[in-house]
Amino acid sequence: LDLVLDGTPENATPPQISKFQTEILTSLMDHLLAADILIGEQAALPVVSGGNTTNIASNVCYLTSRIVDKLWQGSLTKDALDIFDFIIKLISQA
Repeated sequence: LDLVLDGTPENATPPQISKFQTEILTSLMDHLLAADILIGEQAALPVVSGGNTTNIASNVCYLTSRIVDKLWQGSLTKDALDIFDFIIKLISQA
């Protein structure tokens, strides 16, 4: 997860890195909301064999905290209200 959050294209300028990371995180946030990831057994994404549903919530919370960190650092060009709405939607799923 950290590799995805800190990934950058080679020889990219800071604005390009910011745009790249914003696109990746926006896609990831949209996917998590569409999959109803925190609903549990009724989620659109099945838990792989050997996986554990109890790990999902902590991983999503970690991802969310890293997204807020990226916003705070200024490396995410998404509107803060969009991030807030993402968090509210995750809470309502839980």
